[in-house]
Amino acid sequence: MVELIIGGSSSGKSEYAEKQILALPVRIPRYYVAAMAADDPESRARIRKHQLRRQNMNFITVEQPVDIENSLRQMCHGRKIILLECLTNLVANEMFGRLNPQTSDPAGIAEKICNGLSRLISPETDLFAVTDNVFEDGMNYDEMTEHYRAVLGKVSRWMAAKADIVTEAAAGIPIQVKGKSVDSPERRIGEAVGNTEQEKREAADSLIQEKGSLRRCPIGVNHMILIIGGSYQGKTEYAGSHYAGRPQLVHLEQQVRKELQQGKTKEDILTCIFAYIDQNPGCVVICDEAGSGIVPLDVFERKYRDVLGEILMKLAALAEEVIRVICGIGQVLKTNIE
Repeated sequence: MVELIIGGSSSGKSEYAEKQILALPVRIPRYYVAAMAADDPESRARIRKHQLRRQNMNFITVEQPVDIENSLRQMCHGRKIILLECLTNLVANEMFGRLNPQTSDPAGIAEKICNGLSRLISPETDLFAVTDNVFEDGMNYDEMTEHYRAVLGKVSRWMAAKADIVTEAAAGIPIQVKGKSVDSPERRIGEAVGNTEQEKREAADSLIQEKGSLRRCPIGVNHMILIIGGSYQGKTEYAGSHYAGRPQLVHLEQQVRKELQQGKTKEDILTCIFAYIDQNPGCVVICDEAGSGIVPLDVFERKYRDVLGEILMKLAALAEEVIRVICGIGQVLKTNIE
């Protein structure tokens, strides 16, 4: 079985992959193939954060920043589970890393990586590969960065074609793109509505039109609603038409940025947000998704993306409903409202 998990920065994709693996029999050897090269303090801090999170998950760590097929030399033969974290770093290391000379042949690099990944796929292996969504920010980059995005895109498409399951993570909520996996506790798309997966999805997507009255509950109903999506997608207008009368916390992303610039910590910001939610039962929190795109060079911008993503995951876990708005259309990612 092969599953590809894609998402923006701090979208919960790694946590989702780990939860899927923890649901598998513990007697099967678990390998964490780490592609990030620890060549600066920030990278080392990120690696340490991941290590702490999985310290009780019975993973055997294999450091393999390039030549991914060589990771098999450190694994047992026969049945095994592999978590590859992540394609984003693997492509970057192959193109720019100190362990491999820079090359001007993006197509050759993509072919090399795909050939290496093919060695990890076998009937005896459950492979979970994580990758970043760096394709939806609408930015124009320099030629080398565009080469990088092209290679990552080709590798991601190759892996998605090979995968039995493709899952996107958004604010910690898994969204099925291809195939069918065992539902996690967080997966509530169309829960208890319909019989087949398609019926459940269609029923969930139609809740907005068919049961809009549920979304116009009077003030005082203790249901926090989270609305996310890209910039200028109509999130505020959507909230006004579907949750009329409820208090709204608009442009949370701007508040997070401002308070980080003032030196506040993630915990400080969350305390303020939770206080607002407690004081405004039934409120609607509206926030831009900012995790997609190439990792910024600016240290603050990297921190901002990570903190915002982590805050959205916590809010999504707390929310009674999570809606993603695309071109003014609301997609139900989670609902606990009957």
